[in-house]
Amino acid sequence: MKIAAQMYSIRKYTEDHSYTASLKELSRIGFAGVEHACGFKEFDGNPGELRKVLDSLGMTMEGTHLKADSIFDPEERKKTADFYAELGAKYLICPGDERFSDCETLPGFIDRMNETAEFLKSYGMFCGYHCHMKEFLINPRTGKTFWDTFAEETLPEVVLEQDCGWSTMASQDAAALIRNDPGRSRALHFKPAVRVSQPEKICIIGRDSVPWGRIIQAAREAGGTDVIVIEQEWYLPGRTDMESIEESFKGLSELM
Repeated sequence: MKIAAQMYSIRKYTEDHSYTASLKELSRIGFAGVEHACGFKEFDGNPGELRKVLDSLGMTMEGTHLKADSIFDPEERKKTADFYAELGAKYLICPGDERFSDCETLPGFIDRMNETAEFLKSYGMFCGYHCHMKEFLINPRTGKTFWDTFAEETLPEVVLEQDCGWSTMASQDAAALIRNDPGRSRALHFKPAVRVSQPEKICIIGRDSVPWGRIIQAAREAGGTDVIVIEQEWYLPGRTDMESIEESFKGLSELM
């Protein structure tokens, strides 16, 4: 399983530096790839040049977070797929959508996701959804969580990009969720998180409240997991976003 960095984690660093400088620093830390979010800065509209930089660093663009309609709309879907195919990306993930946690709109959302998954097969790419907490509310139509409903009614190719930090904070068993849907966790988010009841913990992987050991084991045994994406959303006091994600990379490397 490769370890990638969610670019949202270092958005302040990337605001102050070039995209190239950000990639070089992530490479120095040891990341094998990135999952895109926000803008491309000097590579805006030029995926070919970005691919060259990634290749020179021995890194990969694993995927991206994007709005669902950029892959649901047929015309936009092809443009998006062509763009990320040039970057060598595999995973086009929606990081949240109001339609997901609404029993009236979820069926249509599922239909669009399945259509997109079928379309992307010819590219060797996958679409999917990234959870926060509200996805684990109960769907009144099914009596199950919205997350479970989505998992049951989407094609096996649709990626369940569980954010294991958020699911743990929602009192879910992240490892069990992976095992419940074998092979669906091609990409997973590892976000360090701390429970209010554990103030002695800090938001660094291995020193937080998330049971990473069990989750890693489930990913290896049942998830079909290709890439683990670290998303650092909370930072160490007095430390930068880049310094904080480096500490989580070290923590995850020790656990693996």
